[in-house]
Amino acid sequence: LCSLLIGLTACWFFWQGGYWYGVFAALIYQASVIVDLSDGEVARLKFMQSRFGAWLDSVCDSIVFAGIFLAIALALSRQGHANVLWAGIVSTTAALVCLNLDNYFLMQKNTTGTPNTSAPAGSGTATFLGAMSNVDTLQIILFLFVFSGQMLWLTWGMAVGWGGYLTVSLSRLFLGWIWRSRAAA
Repeated sequence: LCSLLIGLTACWFFWQGGYWYGVFAALIYQASVIVDLSDGEVARLKFMQSRFGAWLDSVCDSIVFAGIFLAIALALSRQGHANVLWAGIVSTTAALVCLNLDNYFLMQKNTTGTPNTSAPAGSGTATFLGAMSNVDTLQIILFLFVFSGQMLWLTWGMAVGWGGYLTVSLSRLFLGWIWRSRAAA
């Protein structure tokens, strides 16, 4: 929850707009990630990990990711880039759906021992999706665009990327249902 609060603070700074607010927001987001990655390690060391904790961690991460995209789009729209708000809405919605679908797939795998998708865990699709939803990947992309002052390109790129990710995730879910219904028949 502390990571969520720090992440929402980063969203607030992104929402302010401007280069230096963006840089400061990216650094605050880095602090959020450090806290986020630390709590799981502490829970495992103290043998206090739980399914609820894993679920809460995933939900908090998706809220922060989506909040960052929306905050950046809102700041850019206030600066006169009216059409970018749609890109922010697409990124925000797709990120929320995709990250929670990924959590669903992971929870199903942990419950049944087999992935609940049509893509095997070692497949190129699963590997690519895992890399794209990784917090490290987001950090690298975010830092590159923030420090280069290209937030507009970041927003459009995230809309295209998360939109594609949503399409693949929904197809994995749909194909997984078909695969399971055929296996049951």
